[in-house]
Amino acid sequence: MSVFVNPKNVGSDRIIGSRGDVAKLSLSGIRVFGLLLALNFLIGSFACSANAKSPTKSQQPEEIVRLLKSNGGRERMAAQLGMWGKRWDEQGKAQRIQCSEFEDVTLLPAKLQKKGAYAVLQAASTDCRRFFITIFQSADGRRWRMLRTLGFETRHSKPKVSLKTLVEEGVQEIVVEGRLVDYGTGMHQQNITIFKVMANSVTIVLNQVQNQVFAVPTTGHKNTDLEEESRFWFQRCPKREVLFQEQVVQQGDKRIRRWMVFRWNPDLTVFEGIGIDQPEEMPASDLCGSRP
Repeated sequence: MSVFVNPKNVGSDRIIGSRGDVAKLSLSGIRVFGLLLALNFLIGSFACSANAKSPTKSQQPEEIVRLLKSNGGRERMAAQLGMWGKRWDEQGKAQRIQCSEFEDVTLLPAKLQKKGAYAVLQAASTDCRRFFITIFQSADGRRWRMLRTLGFETRHSKPKVSLKTLVEEGVQEIVVEGRLVDYGTGMHQQNITIFKVMANSVTIVLNQVQNQVFAVPTTGHKNTDLEEESRFWFQRCPKREVLFQEQVVQQGDKRIRRWMVFRWNPDLTVFEGIGIDQPEEMPASDLCGSRP
């Protein structure tokens, strides 16, 4: 794991500044952390793709919103959209259950490709404890079809969804922040995930950890917990917005801080993270430019 440190930010309450200090972090903890980061994109892709449905003809998006909010036809519409949950029986086997209670059902007009019209439906299921995003597509603005439904676990909070122009002018991507990836005794992880419509399919183009905690049980009083907390923000530029990250990794009383900018790679069709100096100290031209 390479760590780039800005010497200006060395301080007892901010960052461990020398490579000698960085080396004091537990090797086993760093290995676990690195492995999880390597698997992070794959895990996120599997978790979201498991909810994928084949495109089907659908009613008008506004009518679907009305049905999900009403008492009549709600369950049938949810089933058609692929809005299902899971429940575990006494043997620990997962059983699929029908989601029937919804709140915060909203519809956002979107421009997810240059051609055609799109709409993004959001709905939180209270009985399934899941949050759904359904993407609708229309070539002429009159006849709509469902492109895909994505489902996310909700335990203590719902993910935040927004539309951002990150790749090219006039085209938006779907940004999901606070997506629950893993939880349990001694661990918790939420991600920021960006979805992009390409060739009439919905693809994950960025999947980064927002926060995670690994609490290691010990018999003594030494704190060996491994934590990561990241702040993501979007810099508004003339034709698009640029995503930045401030990442803090801490184990016990040792802390590492770094900054990254995410640039679009058109060959791989993903966002790539590039380490940079502290953004507040960079010229505005560099923040919006093509070079790190």
